[in-house]
Amino acid sequence: MHLLRQFVRHTAYPGLLLATIVAARRFDEAGVSPLASVGFLTVVVAAIIALLERWIPARATWGLTLRAAAIDTLHSLVTSGGAAQIARAFVLGVVTSVAVWLVDWLGSPIWPERWPFAAQLALAVVWSDLGAYLGHRLLHGWSVGWRVHAVHHSSERLHFFATSRSHPFNGALTFGLENAFVVLIGVPAEVLVVLMAIKSINGMLQHANADFKPGMLSYVLATNVVHAWHHARQPPGGHVVNFGNTTTLWDQLFGTFYLPADRAVPVEVGNSDVDIPEHYGWHLAAPFLFERLRRPG
Repeated sequence: MHLLRQFVRHTAYPGLLLATIVAARRFDEAGVSPLASVGFLTVVVAAIIALLERWIPARATWGLTLRAAAIDTLHSLVTSGGAAQIARAFVLGVVTSVAVWLVDWLGSPIWPERWPFAAQLALAVVWSDLGAYLGHRLLHGWSVGWRVHAVHHSSERLHFFATSRSHPFNGALTFGLENAFVVLIGVPAEVLVVLMAIKSINGMLQHANADFKPGMLSYVLATNVVHAWHHARQPPGGHVVNFGNTTTLWDQLFGTFYLPADRAVPVEVGNSDVDIPEHYGWHLAAPFLFERLRRPG
């Protein structure tokens, strides 16, 4: 049993991502709608991660509670199902027009559509994550942005459901930026479907309370080992690190990557400057009552 646990710790993260890529590609080739395929894969992988969190937890104190699950389910429905979709529709409407104009102006498509699918997908992941990275840094560095983003950091336990915890304004901004970057340069639909699946699954994996051992993969992808430092209550050196949503490449390029070999992932996560009550209504109101919720000192 010990050997099996060790095997799962080292292979589950890349294995689930690879399976996601293959399944999403097959679903698309079979004509399954993107919403259905990504939704199905999200539910299946969520169930697997939930089991892994019980079997090989990273922190015993980070277990998912029923209260947190209920709150984060509401976040998932309102943010992912509502605000993010509105932002996506707006971006598709506005940015697609700009993208068409760019192609007419340049005389040829911007996207390297003749590349092999794997190369196109890798480029799409990196390029879309630039939008996510810039948006994420804006949310932390701009006072108004932090008012809405602090809700995501309000959880004092990391688990796969924590990825859903996000204010609708936060979801609209980040989802809008990610879509703007890929739509602007004409990423084809077949690549976008797989990209959406990767982002959905990695979002859960990087918040998972599972003792994954991704090794060198953490220098390419924003794994849970990397992302835990972003949620640290006391950031290393007093500076927030690891802003990448899917990759670590932009963090490494801009000097915000942090993955110490001699330190375990932080035990204390959450906000150090604001105390947002564990209630969905308070989460929605937090940006407007931020000063009232600030911790003294």
